[in-house]
Amino acid sequence: MRQKQDLRGMRHHLSSNWRLPLIPTKLSPPRRSQPLFSRKRLESLAPAIMKHALTLVQAPAGYGKTTLVGQWADMYRGEDKLVAWLSLSEEDNSEKRFLSYLIASLSITKSNFCNESILAINSELSSSIEVVESILLAELEASREEILLTLDDYHCITNPEIHSLMLRLIQNRPENLHIIIATRSEIPIRLSKLKLENQLLILGVSDLRMDFSELEIFLNEVVELDLPKNVARLLYEVSEGWVAGVQMAALSPRLRKEPKQFLNEFASGSKDLKNYLHEVLVELLPSDCEEALLRCSILERFNVSLCEVVGGVSDGNTFLEKLSRLNLFIFSLDDNNEWFRLHRLFSDFLRERLGQLGKKEVLALHRLACNWFVAHELWSEAVSHALAIGNSDLAKTFIERCASEMLEKSRTATLVNWGKQIPEHELSKNIDIRLAIVRAQMLMMELPPIHGLLHEIESDLQKSDDVDLMERKEDLQKQIQTTSSLLALLEDRLEDARRSAEPLMEAPSELNRFEYEVVFNVLGYIYLHQMRFDEIVEVQRQAARMTNKLHFGEGYRKSFEGLAWFWRGRLDRAKALLGESLAISEKIAGRRSMASVTAIANLAELCYERNEIEEAEELLASAMTGSLDACLLITAQTIYSLLARISKLRGEKAESWILLDKLEKVAMKRGWVRLEGHCYAERIQSDIWEGDGISATRELGRFEQYLETVNPDVIAQELLHDDWLISKARIELLNQPSKGFIKELHERITVLDRQGALYRSAKFRMLAALGEWKIGQTKAAKKSLIPALALGQAQGMFRTFADELQGGQHLLKNIASSLDAHEMRLMPYIEGLVNNMEPAPKLLGNFEKDLESDSLPSDISDLELLSASEVTEREREILELIGDGLFNKEVANLLGISEGTVKWHLKNLYSKLGVSSRTQALKRAHSLKLIN
Repeated sequence: MRQKQDLRGMRHHLSSNWRLPLIPTKLSPPRRSQPLFSRKRLESLAPAIMKHALTLVQAPAGYGKTTLVGQWADMYRGEDKLVAWLSLSEEDNSEKRFLSYLIASLSITKSNFCNESILAINSELSSSIEVVESILLAELEASREEILLTLDDYHCITNPEIHSLMLRLIQNRPENLHIIIATRSEIPIRLSKLKLENQLLILGVSDLRMDFSELEIFLNEVVELDLPKNVARLLYEVSEGWVAGVQMAALSPRLRKEPKQFLNEFASGSKDLKNYLHEVLVELLPSDCEEALLRCSILERFNVSLCEVVGGVSDGNTFLEKLSRLNLFIFSLDDNNEWFRLHRLFSDFLRERLGQLGKKEVLALHRLACNWFVAHELWSEAVSHALAIGNSDLAKTFIERCASEMLEKSRTATLVNWGKQIPEHELSKNIDIRLAIVRAQMLMMELPPIHGLLHEIESDLQKSDDVDLMERKEDLQKQIQTTSSLLALLEDRLEDARRSAEPLMEAPSELNRFEYEVVFNVLGYIYLHQMRFDEIVEVQRQAARMTNKLHFGEGYRKSFEGLAWFWRGRLDRAKALLGESLAISEKIAGRRSMASVTAIANLAELCYERNEIEEAEELLASAMTGSLDACLLITAQTIYSLLARISKLRGEKAESWILLDKLEKVAMKRGWVRLEGHCYAERIQSDIWEGDGISATRELGRFEQYLETVNPDVIAQELLHDDWLISKARIELLNQPSKGFIKELHERITVLDRQGALYRSAKFRMLAALGEWKIGQTKAAKKSLIPALALGQAQGMFRTFADELQGGQHLLKNIASSLDAHEMRLMPYIEGLVNNMEPAPKLLGNFEKDLESDSLPSDISDLELLSASEVTEREREILELIGDGLFNKEVANLLGISEGTVKWHLKNLYSKLGVSSRTQALKRAHSLKLIN
């Protein structure tokens, strides 16, 4: 109602004071069609506006410029400041019209303001523009009030005289005048003097694009869309933080039903996106500029020369400067502004339009690009364009030149894709390309065919009479040996990998870059699992001495070294190394590469240990956007185990179990015996957290049966034994642990302490201390736990204590009450643990008695059959989907119902089936033959 009254008053003022008909709606910010999206990061810049003469908000369409400056204006309206607003359009390119609107916007900020300026601009005596300017500036200065003038959509102004007018206004401004200009393109006004005087504040694309936390707020609060973090992260990466892109995607029903498929198709399949880009971008371009952009869209990146050769422009510098001024979704790729790329969504849009020109024209562009990249020896890009024109023989020649580089940059998917486009009979003649593609497949974890392919390559090498191959035979055999060692590592045959890799270390300088990077990483990973921490450091030093150029292998090495320091109990040092690893891996291979995901997973584990749960979730969501099918065993274990534990902490017990089921499927698919065993250990801990000692004990029995049937690698065996020993200790603590078993824990502690694995040792110390406490050996319990507490205090540990000492508050209080003088420094830390640990769970039922009978008996009573007959078709459908490993949210999206409805159906199911957990429900449903 208030807005309508203000608009009515504005109309009266304009009609009574102005000879030129003015449009009132141009003098106030546009009305919002949806709830306001608050961006505190940008809103907090508001105070800086009043410290600068000019604030320039400059970004392409759809980055939220108008919304942001409108929020700033609203903030200052409530602070007794004069706030003027002017929305510009192409019709405002007359000097008099522009100045009339500018004066009008100021005049309505208070009664009788700018009256002299209004009289001058409306005068029939036709006062000059300069005279009106002088009168206006005098009136502004005389007001003595802080004045904020906002000019929105300034890119619509093309008249040089208006730019000169604005320059004079800025240069001669009174100190109480502050101007905001929002524009899509650069403004042709000289601002160097303002910069020198520190009177210019500029916000560009990098400032205005959403960060991930803002995207989450937008999804949750504005469009009320609760997406899983990994899907939200994928949306962020696809949109690159472009506000309009996020909004269009978020409003699509498909994002709720099939999020990943929708986001993969969003760029090329969204009609709204195409219309938006066409209306706000292409229609504003000169025709020659549009044609050049279309031609350049075949390029992943471009520079001045490519714009001239492929884009067909006469002056590449002028063309790129024009694009930069227009802010046309163009991003610089280097500090020297030599290479550029287009926003992904805009690039895909242009490529689709380019296809309409006809196949012949597009092929001609690829030939031009191919020739340019060959001339500049940029072989990987030459390959892509050679394949685009269908010349596989030429592409094969280029692949030979860049295969090593592609592997070094972790561009494995591209290399494998190239191999699929070259006819098999041509590929079979080239051992180097075959070996490179095999390595790329291996790094993508496409392992089953690798053994056969390596055998074929080795056999062909032995049979070949090619002179060149014979000269290089020894080198190629080393490459095959290196590849075999990496394959063994990926299959978790660590001892085989060690035996294959260590001989190659006798003369690493004889290996090429890729070979010795593989050898260093294979040995670093193995030594980590053997707790040979000093040798990991030495491997890292030797690798650093051999190279002065970044390689994605360095990201892995630093990850393994960081994890080694983690296991040694040096969390701060681990965090620094893992941060370096992530920075290197992102720079070379990107955020979604497996090198980056490895570092992210380890950083998430560190955050979890320090009880920084939200930070850990954020990192894990980022990791989940990559394809986890291609990650290392230790990475998969960390990601899924952490997600399962966090789900349990959030009270999402069923989701926790589903995550462990997914991890188990990964283990079985890969044949990772050690990881499958780890799943048993995680389930046992989960059962105990839930207070279900019966299920935990049975799970231990299954774990032990599993161990009798498998023959793990000798190195992996020790870690698998640790998982069993920890699980056994957790079950023992449910009753009365034996002195013999506690002694076994201390034997393991002694070994781990000798190896320097203090973080792992601390976990065993907690379990031993709890056992000693339970059998009345309080002094022994204190002696066991004090070193772990000292480590925990020094390194900020929390979750291991909370997870393993759940219910151990009395033990900690007892230790706190008996601290010696030199141990009193531990008091605040112990108190913090006691106050923040979760309470102990209550065991379900009579534990001793219930163990004697199966919780899901094989004999099904008539009453149970009757209850089962009441299960509805919808409930049966939900059970089937849960059995397939889907989350509640995924089930809800698939069935088109709310997550709350899914939970309600599950609650009814538990009642009908007489069970208390999702796992039990599935077992009972199978026994009743309700589901397959």
